[in-house]
Amino acid sequence: MRKRNGFTLAEMIAALALLAVFSVIVVQLFAASQTLSTRTDRLDQAVLCARNLAERWQAAATTPDQPSVPVAEPDVSALRSGELITFFLSEEWTAVPEEAAIFHVESQMTADPMTRVETLMIKVRDPGGQVLFELSAGRLPVMEDAP
Repeated sequence: MRKRNGFTLAEMIAALALLAVFSVIVVQLFAASQTLSTRTDRLDQAVLCARNLAERWQAAATTPDQPSVPVAEPDVSALRSGELITFFLSEEWTAVPEEAAIFHVESQMTADPMTRVETLMIKVRDPGGQVLFELSAGRLPVMEDAP
């Protein structure tokens, strides 16, 4: 019997085939994690945007010494009941035309005349129309002193 040294051609082909299969799986995992990371970042930005809008609306005005997220959004503090405001933001949180937007933000305020509670509904959507985040905030309107 001869002593065998080294690998046969069939063993090398099998090893390369296994290496190729595992490499494809690893590359797909990295691609999926990148997509998930991007979606998570966009969700975080959507939450911050909606929260910032709600806080500004509840305060009814921002003061210069309060830090706020630098979003080029319309002023929702004077929103009237039933009025809908839609604006479009880029990844850098700047106002852009609808075609270039990463976020479509809709804000609508409703008021209950019985309880005098005002509610602001904020929906942040992706360009495909899927809701990324939805937030509703309430406030009691400031009562003006009667003469």
